[in-house]
Amino acid sequence: MYKCSFLLFLSFLCIQSITAQSYDLRGYFGVSYYLGDLAPYSHFLSYAEGHAAVGISAGIKLDKVLTIHGRFTRAYLSGDDKNSAGSDRQNRNLNFVSPLYEYGLFADINISTLIPHFDKYGINVYLTNGIALFKFNPQAYYDGQLIALQPLGTEGQGVPEFNKAKPYGLLQIALITGLGFDFAVNETLNFGLELAPRKTFTDYLDDVSGSYINFDEQLDVQGSLTANLANRTGEKNGGVPKQFITGSQRGDSTDDDWYLLTSIYMSYRFSTKREKAEPQKKE
Repeated sequence: MYKCSFLLFLSFLCIQSITAQSYDLRGYFGVSYYLGDLAPYSHFLSYAEGHAAVGISAGIKLDKVLTIHGRFTRAYLSGDDKNSAGSDRQNRNLNFVSPLYEYGLFADINISTLIPHFDKYGINVYLTNGIALFKFNPQAYYDGQLIALQPLGTEGQGVPEFNKAKPYGLLQIALITGLGFDFAVNETLNFGLELAPRKTFTDYLDDVSGSYINFDEQLDVQGSLTANLANRTGEKNGGVPKQFITGSQRGDSTDDDWYLLTSIYMSYRFSTKREKAEPQKKE
């Protein structure tokens, strides 16, 4: 689905010689959700707790069908094993929080025009497709402080003794396909609602993907801070962490993480097209 939507999105961006009819400015307020190894359940529809998200966008309405706009969103993601329905994951006891900054390019395709007589109700239903560059930074609370997890290499990233893989990047790409609708409040103002999941290409939004390093080995090589944040079972076991064999499963590396944005917005639309002046009649 995402490949087809993305190709459709690119095809629209390749359209040439189209004169813009109007501009569209939007202000968004919504809720962001995370889906990954620290979500309550392992199935696809299990999203973690929501957090407030805000955004702004500026776009060009090319015709009745297509609007292209750039958008900035400031959001927040989190997940916690204590909210899991399974005892194994609760005992794993991992958690994270992360700010998220998203810069996206979107194509909104009005599908109301394809439904006879639908637009007589004044509601526009559209598909939104896009690509985004986003920045994140998973962190966890430890001894009352918020600690950034990526520099620690909790799964041995960047440490030759454990893992030759490089640390994961904090700047990633996401593909977006969603659904929205809006209706006119007056000639220039519209009110809208949008729901759009983001498919990422990283499994480290939560700093959890691969396998454990044995606690004592990690303690010797990477120090106590990394060892204690990589394996937090001791906090549920009287201070004695479970001694996993190096390579034991810590997360599910077969699925990349997702996040979801649901938003309400107000848009202001205005035209820059000048009407031709009517010729004056000669007396």
